[in-house]
Amino acid sequence: MEEKRRSIRIKKPVTVQYCRNPDVDEKKWDMTFVRDISQTGMCITLDTSFAPGKILDFRLKFPTAAQKWIDLKGRVVDSKMNGYITRIEFVDLKEEDKKLIGEFIAFYYKGV
Repeated sequence: MEEKRRSIRIKKPVTVQYCRNPDVDEKKWDMTFVRDISQTGMCITLDTSFAPGKILDFRLKFPTAAQKWIDLKGRVVDSKMNGYITRIEFVDLKEEDKKLIGEFIAFYYKGV
């Protein structure tokens, strides 16, 4: 049975930083890469598991807009062993950031 997706998901390189403890004053950022991304969320590989519902802060940098970090929040949907493949749903996404993500996806989707 195929998983039904709400939006187009692509597998292209995106640099992402994440903060394990977004509520502290001095945030510590760790880096990973996106496995796949859509306008509603992403799948990343982490070095630890997070419980579903956990909110994390993220910074994304797209090759199509390399000078700009996109700051956003994401909710953990699922975190599986196997390198802690973690599915993230974006929350409170600003329209301008949603547009940048959409432009990135559209740029690569045409070539898929």
